[in-house]
Amino acid sequence: MKISIVRARVSDVDGILELQKNIWKDEGGQSNRYDMCDWIVHGYVFVAKHRSKIVGTITAFRTSRNELYVTEWIVDKEYRRKGIGSRLYRKLISAAQLPILTILSTDYKESVAGHSKLGFRLVKRLRNPYGLKEKKERLLLRRSQ
Repeated sequence: MKISIVRARVSDVDGILELQKNIWKDEGGQSNRYDMCDWIVHGYVFVAKHRSKIVGTITAFRTSRNELYVTEWIVDKEYRRKGIGSRLYRKLISAAQLPILTILSTDYKESVAGHSKLGFRLVKRLRNPYGLKEKKERLLLRRSQ
């Protein structure tokens, strides 16, 4: 199966939103199409494509401390366990050449394990990092350049 990893274009927005809808359907985590266009134009967004279908994406932006903050890293359930997520991250790492941060829910054990394999280390455990009165603990992870 040939999967290409490329920098996202604005023309990829509908495919990214469809993937998000399928992944986050129970959590309401789909992006706004205008925000996604901003991230594509001004941030770092890469997509994994099988033929013309978007089967994975990673989204990040540069912080004021000259680091990247990853807001999303998802792969279609049908395409998981094939190295696509790792390839997306490697493309981001190569393109940005910056330290990378992300915050993960402790519920996502596979994502935590995947980040660990990619060289991320725990910075600290967070309670309610967004001020949303969440009870779940989250993990701040960092990968040095």
